[in-house]
Amino acid sequence: MNRASLVLIPLLMGLCCCDDDRSAGGTGTETGSAVTARFVSAEGKPETDALVEARLSGSNGREFRHARTDDSGRVVFRLENGEWTLVAFGTGTGAKFDFKLQGSDMTLPVTTLRRTSFVTICPEPGASGTIVSLKGTGWSGRVGGDACARFDSLPYGGYSVEDGTGSNWRFELESGMRDSLFQVPGRQSAWFRNGRNARWDGTLGMPLLVDLPGGSLDTFPEEWFGADGSAIPEMVAWERGDGSRRSWIQSGTKGTWVSRRRVWGSAPVAEFLGKSGATGAWSVSRDVQEGKLRALPDLMGGPALTLTTPDSVGFDGAQGWYMSTFGSAARLALDSSKLPRQGEFGLFLHVAAPGRTGKAFRWTGPDGKPGIELESVPLGYRFSAPGVDTIIDLMNGSSFHAFAVSFRNDTLQLGVDGIRRLSVALSIPDRRDWATAEIGVGAGLRITQIATFRSGVDVAPLSNPPGKLSIE
Repeated sequence: MNRASLVLIPLLMGLCCCDDDRSAGGTGTETGSAVTARFVSAEGKPETDALVEARLSGSNGREFRHARTDDSGRVVFRLENGEWTLVAFGTGTGAKFDFKLQGSDMTLPVTTLRRTSFVTICPEPGASGTIVSLKGTGWSGRVGGDACARFDSLPYGGYSVEDGTGSNWRFELESGMRDSLFQVPGRQSAWFRNGRNARWDGTLGMPLLVDLPGGSLDTFPEEWFGADGSAIPEMVAWERGDGSRRSWIQSGTKGTWVSRRRVWGSAPVAEFLGKSGATGAWSVSRDVQEGKLRALPDLMGGPALTLTTPDSVGFDGAQGWYMSTFGSAARLALDSSKLPRQGEFGLFLHVAAPGRTGKAFRWTGPDGKPGIELESVPLGYRFSAPGVDTIIDLMNGSSFHAFAVSFRNDTLQLGVDGIRRLSVALSIPDRRDWATAEIGVGAGLRITQIATFRSGVDVAPLSNPPGKLSIE
């Protein structure tokens, strides 16, 4: 997106908006409540003779109160009840914040003046001539032929924007940065800033669990796009405190990906895993509250999976939160809306079984006859189906392993940690008489992520351990 030749909006004393004919208002009248503010430098020293302006927060007008700080960095206004915006300017520094006054004198927290920033605001193409206003500041800019308005020397803080299209939105500005906020065609209700680049040379077309590193203080939602500009669908399964996350992704392109951060507005309702026929995806790590788990919300927006009883959860530093199974009752049930009773189906499970015996998955045939089971045993896992009974030797059973099961074209397949471990010709009869499929039966199993499919899947890539997206 070309953001060149932006319109410069000079500010008061190098810090005010263009065409500014505001009249100075002093510190106000003797009516109203006393509001005391104090400002310091980044080194903690009083900011003397700093210009401080007070305006009603929702106003785009030029009426304001102003005063300068004393030797202690202190300033006092007398203001009426309401929501107010204070903006303070030092030499190349500033700060902005909002507060609400409700009938009594008020002392605001000590505020640090930091380096000002440079911002361009770029509505969707075709908005030339539109006036963009920063509410509560008196500053506005006209969108030029390059589709952008430019603001120089803005103090850090939160800004409410009126963009001339009837929409109102808000963004947070950090100190000492050059920022560009923009819209994209077809997303008029959303505003973005540029994100980061990453390299993906992994599997294409399949849903995969991927770890995305943090390394950015920007916590706004991130949207990824492939080298050909196509959107990369993502469903977040686990967000860590350092800004990194584990997500389901489905890539159709290799090479360099780029992201943009959504600073305002909602995400589009994007089809996810559609080509794979996904019917649901759940993560224990997504919605654990107060160490208890009562249901697993579907990341795809479908009905939640309700646990048979509320469950205590554990935490693994690499995998996130997990639920533990105990007793003979299944923890979760998968009805025919998730695993179809006819034709193809697919299943993904991320599970650990530290030396315990339990059934990670059990789908019993008619009249209690053998169906399809994945069971933890001392030497690893036992996988069974009509005419199939095999042990998957995994001595490090205490670790988490990824399993994928697929039935397609009269072939049953099992993938474990990215390897196809089993592929057998098998005629599974109509499954309408089978019992409801169950997850987590027996003691000691640990389960983190689950996904179901209405069609067969490629079990090798689906069962890959979580991959990594490398940031360039």
